[in-house]
Amino acid sequence: MPKAFPRAALVAAALLCTLTSSVFGQRRAAPPATDFVRLREETAQRLAEYLRINTSNPPGNELATARWLKDVLAREGIEGRILDTAELGTGRANFYARLPGSGGGKAIALVHHMDVVPATRAQWSEAPFGGVRKDGYVWGRGALDMKGHGIIQLMAFVALKRAGVQLSRDLVFIANADEEIGGLGSRTFIERHPDLVGRIEYVLTEGADTRVQDGKVRWFGIDVGEKRVFWKKLIARGTTSHGSVPLGDNPVDRLVTALARLVAWE
Repeated sequence: MPKAFPRAALVAAALLCTLTSSVFGQRRAAPPATDFVRLREETAQRLAEYLRINTSNPPGNELATARWLKDVLAREGIEGRILDTAELGTGRANFYARLPGSGGGKAIALVHHMDVVPATRAQWSEAPFGGVRKDGYVWGRGALDMKGHGIIQLMAFVALKRAGVQLSRDLVFIANADEEIGGLGSRTFIERHPDLVGRIEYVLTEGADTRVQDGKVRWFGIDVGEKRVFWKKLIARGTTSHGSVPLGDNPVDRLVTALARLVAWE
């Protein structure tokens, strides 16, 4: 069953270094050293907490997560905004927070979705919403898709704030509702907050692979495009006849042949 390594802290640390090089001005002083031992433990603990919030979609229940994120960031002196509750419906929300920069460029956005695919307890060796830490893993629905990514982003965000890094551009943290079914959360966010979206130049989100091998981050993948749905309607026509005298022109045969050609092409 899906599980995530506590070494997600390692990926958070690598993301922290990447973001620091991206948002630092070249002549700025280096930030204070980060306690990565503490960060590792916090990352695992935060992931366990996040997994215990059941955001199975349907119905989503992302508002509970948004409130949790707001509380976590408030303890770090970062203001978070719970958005779009009326538009998304009962128990649903988007979330937004920002670390301000000096205006040297448009923002970098860390984006993830809060909802997860439903889970059946009988199919799991550990409770899917238990956030169990066992044998070097954190177990739970969403550990990989994509609360683990969200926690990596969150802890990098927090670590930059703690270190007092002077950013040359804004760094924003966005958590959306409803990715697993219809994309309503991100669509609503874009439509209702053009002022926030318009300030963003780069987005780090789900999609590209991150390779961790032997305890080291080997590379971060970069997506340059996305697949989209392509609907094609095929109509086969024939001549009807009675089943006892199958002398007609059966359109099913032609349709099967056409579908086979599509499969062969792919």
